[in-house]
Amino acid sequence: MKIKTGSIDRLLTEDVSRRLTGWGRKVELKFFECVDSTNIRIAELAENGAGNMTVVLAARQTAGRGRVGRSFFSPENTGV
Repeated sequence: MKIKTGSIDRLLTEDVSRRLTGWGRKVELKFFECVDSTNIRIAELAENGAGNMTVVLAARQTAGRGRVGRSFFSPENTGV
């Protein structure tokens, strides 16, 4: 399910959780309005004991990283 924020569709955290939990696993979602990188944030959470079924979602990334450390542009409310 999405909610409309002006002209922006936004995924609901509850909907993502419901869909992932459908696989029979307990998923812990962490949603942030803005992070430097979801990869960096999940690594920090893992170092502090987050479980292996933790997922990080963000409306905006300021320093998104992809494969092999490549950076990418991730405008607010446009990524999954």
